[in-house]
Amino acid sequence: MALVDNYVHNGVKKVSIIITVYNGAEYLKDCLNSVIAQTFDSFRLILVDDGSTDDSGIIADEYSKLYSSIITVIHQANGGISNARNTGISYVDTEFIAFVDADDKLLPDYIEKLYNAAVQNNADCIVCGYTRIDEHENILGVRRATDWQMTLDDGKNYVFSYIVGARIYRTDLITDSGMRFSNREGFEDIPFNIYMNIIAKKIVAIDYSGYLYRANSNSITEVVKKKGLSAASSVMKFPYKGLENTIIMIRHDYNCEYDNILYYEIVKNFTGLLLFVSKSSDVNDIRRISNYEENMLSKYFRDVNSKQISYFRLGRLKKLPLSYRLAVNLYMIAYKTRTVYQFALMYKCFSGIEKLQGV
Repeated sequence: MALVDNYVHNGVKKVSIIITVYNGAEYLKDCLNSVIAQTFDSFRLILVDDGSTDDSGIIADEYSKLYSSIITVIHQANGGISNARNTGISYVDTEFIAFVDADDKLLPDYIEKLYNAAVQNNADCIVCGYTRIDEHENILGVRRATDWQMTLDDGKNYVFSYIVGARIYRTDLITDSGMRFSNREGFEDIPFNIYMNIIAKKIVAIDYSGYLYRANSNSITEVVKKKGLSAASSVMKFPYKGLENTIIMIRHDYNCEYDNILYYEIVKNFTGLLLFVSKSSDVNDIRRISNYEENMLSKYFRDVNSKQISYFRLGRLKKLPLSYRLAVNLYMIAYKTRTVYQFALMYKCFSGIEKLQGV
């Protein structure tokens, strides 16, 4: 049963669902059907066709004709997923925004669960878990958002999860901040959600995993994971410009008020990005990424005394997996001794040994 009896007030919908698609015809109908089947009926669907050359645009128009009261289709020249999401944001006129990737799906009560949680908690952002599925919808695993939620030293709640698909945002949180997705960069969710994690007055994780995230073998993430950065470098860059913009915006709006958590968030993601690419990339890419990260930390956090930031200690943030905390701790040691590249190579070596052993 819905928490609010009347979701629609004066004909205005409560939630905008933004779906961007580029040559995603294979899964688009499944995605759209899962949205149409939502138990929450006060939503509009903004579907941005980002210059698709397959049947995605045709499918979008077909659904728009069938469900003209709730679906708006925008066709634009290809500009990348970030550009398409930013286009979708410009069309939003509702209280909340949700994002869905065109190859993913939603459980029927997804929007209702997240909207009700936002109302009950008077929250700017609700984060849920997600279920990873393969191309045949076999379940690969479940990530619970509540496992990544904790209250930090400033008394605010933080959720160390970054996928935009498993969230609902109060529209004003995005529009008033001026924050947008960084164009022509991969892993674009990370800088966007670091910013939202920090500026949200109240962010809450719920124990629900109704977002079905498809591990598509053709996705940029999977290509990098299996073949290395060079295999995708022509169409994807790491989100470093986006992360730099996040640092600049937070510093501009809040001076150094959030430097402690900002420093930790940046280092945590630098660690994850570097280790992720190191498994399958060649040494030249690893060196380039290592140098870039070292230079950015030196540029923006030179005056930050990491010894005074307790989040880097192994004993803090105990809800995070020990492997994550240990990796961040080792990365910081490597950064202080200017051996980030060597740290990444060592990780690559151990990853290779694990593969040989079938681990």
